Order: sequence, then structure tokens, then C-alpha cells
Amino acid sequence: MVEHLNDHLSCPICIEICTNAVETACCSHLLCENCCMGLRSCPVCRCEPFKVNVNKVIRRMVGAMPVQCKCGVSTTRADLSAHEKVCPMHSVVCNVANCGYSGPNEAFLKHIIDVHSDKLISHYGSPQQPASAFAPPRDCIGAKGRARIGSTGKYYCGQQFAHVCGCCNGVCGPRSGCNCENCMMLDIESRALPKGHLVNKQGRIARVGEDNTWYCGAKVMEGVFGCDGWCGPTNGPQCPACQQLQGQLAFRYTAIVASWARH
Repeated sequence: MVEHLNDHLSCPICIEICTNAVETACCSHLLCENCCMGLRSCPVCRCEPFKVNVNKVIRRMVGAMPVQCKCGVSTTRADLSAHEKVCPMHSVVCNVANCGYSGPNEAFLKHIIDVHSDKLISHYGSPQQPASAFAPPRDCIGAKGRARIGSTGKYYCGQQFAHVCGCCNGVCGPRSGCNCENCMMLDIESRALPKGHLVNKQGRIARVGEDNTWYCGAKVMEGVFGCDGWCGPTNGPQCPACQQLQGQLAFRYTAIVASWARH
């Protein structure tokens, strides 16, 4: 049944599930928005002039479809591009002139150290303070302290929380777990997340579903009664990390939520 549905959601040009789906005005076929740019006649029925309309319902359906990254993380099609920015297996191209290297995130740092150590030192080092790390800590937005990326891929500054949530030791990190509002803002900025997206304590991107409940779309609920194994992605049971995140919206991430309402 899923394969049959995928056939209806496939673009006849690239033969893949439609990305940013549009519908032809002539024969109502679905296409990828990029695939049909510049066409003068319909690629299906050859009708002219060629016109398309955005199909928001199909875009939401495709965006909510579960997908698994090659690193093993389960997410949705809508969140895949944001995950790829922090995925250790996502391919990175070296921008050093005449290099041409391309490889996964996890191997890129070794390439830089092995091949371009001179550029690394010249960029981060100085006669007074030699370079000691490729990725120095970032300022924690609006807070006294420095934030580093922990084992979950989230930012942590190690400072005491103003409001303790009961699921951690009351400290922002320093390596995993909950983080403060300022470090959550760094999570959002570093992953270029749109309005309405946060990162739960497991490092998974979460967003609000159809029932105003937050879900990360990860397959971490296997064996839970009444659940298909997925956290959401649009309704149903939440994983524990998303449950905690939803509870924290009322007292820890209030400024972030308020900023969404202003824009």
C-alpha cells in the first residue's frame, strides 16, 4: 500500500517523491517544483501554456513522511535537511583552493589536520596563543560563559539553571541532557531551524504536530502500547525527551516561544 501511495507522490521527471510538490493545472499531475522550472509545455500531457499550482496538502504529507538518514537517525523529510547539517556521515566538500576533497563530516576534521594544518594554525593560532582546537567554544548568547557542543550535538554552557525542571541536575550540560534558553538559541542558530522548531535533550529536532503536541519523529517508541514505534511525527504518543521538552516550554524557553509570536 505504501509503495502504491509513493507512486502517486512521485515526480514523473526525476522519478522520486516530490520535493516542494506542485500540481499541473492541465492534468493535475504532481511534480517537483525545481524539476518543472523553465518548462513551456506539460511534461505529461504536453499542454501549453504550462502552469502549476502549489499543493500545500501534498507538501505537508510528504514533509511528515518518515525517513532514515544513512547514519541511522530517524527523522522526517521536512527535517532531513536540518539533520544533515550535523550528521557525522553527511558529505562535506573542502573549499581550500585546488583541493577537491569530499567526504563525511566525521572524516573532514582529520583531512583538515592531515592536509591543511598550516592553514588551520594560521587561522586559529597566534604567537601568544597557539591553536589548540579546530572548533573553539562559542559565546553563549546573552549569558556570561562559553558554550560547547556536547555528546548530543547540542550546545551547553555549564551554568546553573534559573528554573530546575526535575529531569536533570540543574546545570546546562555540560555534555548532555537539558540546556538553558541561551544555548537552545545556539542550537536553533547553528542548525538554521525555522520558527516552531526546537532540539530535545537527545539532540533530535522536534516540532509541534497537528494536535499541538511536540514530536521529533524518531523511531524510539517500539513496544509502547498503542504506538507504531515513532514519536509522532504529527500525532499520537510522544517520546520521553519530547514530553520533557513540551513541559519546559512553559518556564525555560518562554522567550523563544514569545519571539515566534512576534514574527
